[in-house]
Amino acid sequence: MRFLHGLIGPRSIRLVAVVCGIVLLCTIYLFANPSVSDDFWLFYQPLADEIPDINLVKSLFRYTTKHPIHPPYQQAYGNVGRRSGLLRQWLNLARKSDDSAAKDLLNDMSEKLAASTFPFLKERLNQHPSSQMQRPLADLQASFEPDSAGIVIPTSDKSVRSAARLLLNLRSVLGSTLPVQIAYAGDHDLAAENRELLSRIDFPGPPIEFLDINTVFNSSVTQFEQGAWEIKPFAALASRFERVLIADPDVGFFQLPDAFLQDEAITHAGAWMSKDRLFWYHAYRDPADWYRYIEPDVDRYTLPGKVLDQALFIVDAGLAFFDKGRLDILLGLLCVCWQHSYDVRKELTYPLRYGSRAVWWRGLEMAGARYVEPDHYGGVIGEGAHDRDGVRVCGSALVHVDPKGRLLWWKGDLSSDRGKGPRKWMMEGTSPGPFSARWEEIRGTYDDIKEAISRGVYCMIADEAGSLSDEELNIVGRLVELVEGTDETSSV
Repeated sequence: MRFLHGLIGPRSIRLVAVVCGIVLLCTIYLFANPSVSDDFWLFYQPLADEIPDINLVKSLFRYTTKHPIHPPYQQAYGNVGRRSGLLRQWLNLARKSDDSAAKDLLNDMSEKLAASTFPFLKERLNQHPSSQMQRPLADLQASFEPDSAGIVIPTSDKSVRSAARLLLNLRSVLGSTLPVQIAYAGDHDLAAENRELLSRIDFPGPPIEFLDINTVFNSSVTQFEQGAWEIKPFAALASRFERVLIADPDVGFFQLPDAFLQDEAITHAGAWMSKDRLFWYHAYRDPADWYRYIEPDVDRYTLPGKVLDQALFIVDAGLAFFDKGRLDILLGLLCVCWQHSYDVRKELTYPLRYGSRAVWWRGLEMAGARYVEPDHYGGVIGEGAHDRDGVRVCGSALVHVDPKGRLLWWKGDLSSDRGKGPRKWMMEGTSPGPFSARWEEIRGTYDDIKEAISRGVYCMIADEAGSLSDEELNIVGRLVELVEGTDETSSV
């Protein structure tokens, strides 16, 4: 002590003592509070071009192995996001490395981290004990056909007729040549006789493919229910298509999806989703109650727009695009799937006020991936009539536009009127004309609003309505005729 006193003086000694005391207290606090220590070592985030010390990478790997993701999951979002960030960094470093030993080490740690963070991937590791199959993430990536593109339609016994209608719309009306996969979760979800029925429908183009996602993922982790929407992100992930357009079976197209996938905005971003309706104003009791868990790795500048005006429905994943050849998009899709895994969706995703509507953009931002949305929110398509407030359009189907503001797709059954079909449409926004509509206000409690929406008729009001073009009317009319003919011949 006298040596230190002579070397640095009494004031400096006191300062060193204070610093050491703070470090000691912080260490005790971190390890006495598991919720804090679980994330502590994951705050290290090297710059993109920085090559970290391999010993630090090993330490991070040992830590993630010792502290796997665990419930309560509302506290795990930031942790999953940071681990997906580590995966992205390690895989990129392995790809760039000229050192074969370092490359193998980084790849091995990445695979084990992927398996522990996204346990639905583990089945590949367990089912294939040979050395070449002990890399679940690499094996999944290898199943994607390079530069391929296609449409995946998750379908169950409950939605066979809707899927048949979409297939007729794609192949017989629009003439799309994109390959199509019907995704399902085992025979209990889509029975063999219904798969046979869909395959027998007469339309041009390549044969329809069928994809049982229970053969790809660990069913004990996913536990898919019949006809449930949680299979959607898993279907996109399991598909052989590198560039995948995932579509609900009750979707229909006004444009060729083949051309849409060539849009520069879509290809540049790597992911695309539509905004849903903005009509459940103030339905959130606390709009920040779930996105506060997604820290610190999401882009905070984009979060407020996702809870604009406390509207409950923001993202409509009835149609979404993902380029799985891009590592950031692939990891984002893994984060979407994680939120749909059984334990997470039962604890948080589904109970949290239709949380499944938000997991798509939330998963991408957890992984630091970028995506594009159209400027306009979802609108209504149906019949129009003048009233004292302007023009009122009501219908049971929703409509969305492409990045250029042109009608792209609808959601719902436009053929139910047996030839009448919709003629008018509106959307919420600030642009002139039909893009300046507002939803007819639905008043009441949260449950009152849910009951009103469940009736399935939506109305918007604006100074003017948009009219379907002759080409768009022809698409709807031809589809109605084909559906009627198919009903008579094949009982779809």
